[in-house]
Formats: sequence, C-alpha cells, structure tokens
Amino acid sequence: MLWFNSGEETSDRLTTMHQTEASTTSLNCGFKNASMRIIKANRCKLVLGLSVVTISSLIFLRSSYFSMEDKQHGLEVTGYTPSLEKETVEQVNVSSVLCWVMTTTQRKQNALAAKNTWGKRCDKIIFFSDQLDTDLESVVLSGISEGGKASLWGKTRESLKYLYDYYLKEFDWFYKADDDTYVIVENLKYVLTPYDPEFPIALGERGIVGGNKRKHYLSGGSGYVLSRKALEIYGTKTYLDNKLCPKGHDGREDLILGPCLTKSGILLGDSRDELGKHRFHQNPADEYIIGKWQHRYPTVMIYKYDKGIDSLSQTPVSFHSLKNYELLYALEFFIYRIQLFGISGRFDGPNIAPLPPDVSSIPEEVLKRFGKSRVNEGGS
Repeated sequence: MLWFNSGEETSDRLTTMHQTEASTTSLNCGFKNASMRIIKANRCKLVLGLSVVTISSLIFLRSSYFSMEDKQHGLEVTGYTPSLEKETVEQVNVSSVLCWVMTTTQRKQNALAAKNTWGKRCDKIIFFSDQLDTDLESVVLSGISEGGKASLWGKTRESLKYLYDYYLKEFDWFYKADDDTYVIVENLKYVLTPYDPEFPIALGERGIVGGNKRKHYLSGGSGYVLSRKALEIYGTKTYLDNKLCPKGHDGREDLILGPCLTKSGILLGDSRDELGKHRFHQNPADEYIIGKWQHRYPTVMIYKYDKGIDSLSQTPVSFHSLKNYELLYALEFFIYRIQLFGISGRFDGPNIAPLPPDVSSIPEEVLKRFGKSRVNEGGS
C-alpha cells in the first residue's frame, strides 16, 4: 500500500543581496601599475581575475553572495530573489511537468538542495524516499526495502504506478531525476514543445543495453520524461504484464525500464537539439568538455559525443553526478542570479524547439507538422 505525507510546503526565506559600496576608489582597487591583484572580499566587493575557474572552485560564493544556514537536515537558501525569473521568455502553450526525485534519508541534504533550487520551477515535485519527511513531504513506498541501487528498479516501478494512480490527469509530462541532478526546467519544457502529451513517448539520454543495439534505455541519472499517454500505458499495461516488464525489485532501473517501455509501444525519442548536441547529461558539464565520455559511443550510447565547450547544447536540460549538494546551489547562482550588463535577454531561439536529427525517433505527426518525413530525411 502507498501513502503520502502532505506536510506544509517549506518556503524559501529570501533576503536581499549585500549591496556593493562601489565608488571610484573601490573600482580601481584591483589595478595598479597595469597588473591585477585580488582584494579580500570584505574590503573590496569587486573580485578581478583572468583565470578560468571551474564550478567546484567557486563554491565560496555560498558565503560571499548567499546568506545560507547549515541546518542538521541540509543547506537552506536564504539568499536574494532571482532577477531573471522576473523576466521570463514569452512561451507558447507550455505543458505542465511533474518532477519526481528518488532519494533516501541519508541523502536528505541533496534532496533539499534539489527542492530549494530547480525543484521550485516544476509544476509539482515529489520526493520518493525510505522514510516520511515533513521537509520534503516525501512519499514512502511500502514493501520496498532500502537497498540503494540494488532495489532501485523496485522503487522506480512502484513510483511510476503511484504517479499513474494519483496524478495522471493533472499533468502533461512526468520527469524523473536523481537527487544529485541539476535540472533547467525551462529548457525541459522547451524540449517538449514539439510533442503532444497524448502521444506515447519518453525522452532522455539514450543508451544501449548490454551491447545490444536493438535494446535501448534512457539514463536514469540525467533523468527521463514520460508523456501522459506513456504513463497511462505503463499503469494499465506495462506494470501489470510480467512479459512486458519484470515485477521484481532488483536491478538498475534505467536498463530495465527502457526495454519495458519499448515493448509496450512507447517511443524512445531523440532529446538532442537540432545540431545533434546532447541536452540530457549523466555527468557534469566539464567532463563532456574535456571529452571524458567520447569512448561511450557507439558501444554504450546511441548518439556520438563531441569534445569541447561548443559540443554542449545551448539549451541543456540536466547535469548529473554532482559530487556534493553545494554544487546545486552554485549552478543556481550561475544560471539564474548573475546579471550581464548590456544583455537584455537570454534566449533568442524559436518558441517551438527545432526537431533533432534522428527522425526515426520522432512521431510521424510531428514530422508532418514540420514538413518532414522519414523518407526524405536522414538522421542519426
């Protein structure tokens, strides 16, 4: 039996940002005799430098620009209101998305970081855990022992059934993420703009199961999203038929779920952008930039990875395997809080996302709407 603890929503406490006491003198503090130097933050709010810095080395921002309180259950943001959230891009009939996160009691800090950052932009977010938690308003799935990754398939199997039972009619799309994943929800909704939630489709970072190029899966770490129709098929057909999907609890959820969806008539779509650049990432951005995962193609991943900063899509959806929960707050800062002088907007693409290259993974009705077909279009 399943149950849900409907505790009160934990609201973020927002305070204003420290104001820089800028003056002509302070603006010149970083320069002297044509050389640069860094002035301590408490004496000069303007930090100057030319070095390339990774996200992990900039975690100091949590103390310099955020006012955060490290509580027993996790890191609570009490920073300023994001300025860019007040000036959202004009959107067209954007679908509603329910986000659901797999977590455990031991990883509560990660779950709270997800809730306090990207989770606020989902139309609803649900945390599935091994214990009830009022801060997370978590859902506990009975009959599922907590065994980490060993029992992840059982938790995923029952989580999807829970969403089907209670939320099928309320939302258009259902996105799954881990508690060490950062999600740019606006881009997730952008990726979904060409698709009808009444078509059975699932999108994510596609891989190959056990070297069998006929069996595909969607990476659980980078997250995957199911249409309402796909969830309906799962709840009424896939979940009930052991021939379509195993009823046990053991095993890697993504490797099991992918073939289950395919056998149930659910299309695994191409989530890349129109240039063939990946949007869902099962690892941090820097590992793609240095080419760490290029070897996965074509034995593990279906689509090729390129190397370098230009290999990343300009409309990324997710990055996974963030080593500590503070990185979620750092990404929140870099993506939503920084203001760029002289730049009035952050998005100049079309309101409907262009189609990805692999037309075999696009519904026929969508191809027709874009004036394309599988006959005269290539794609891989």
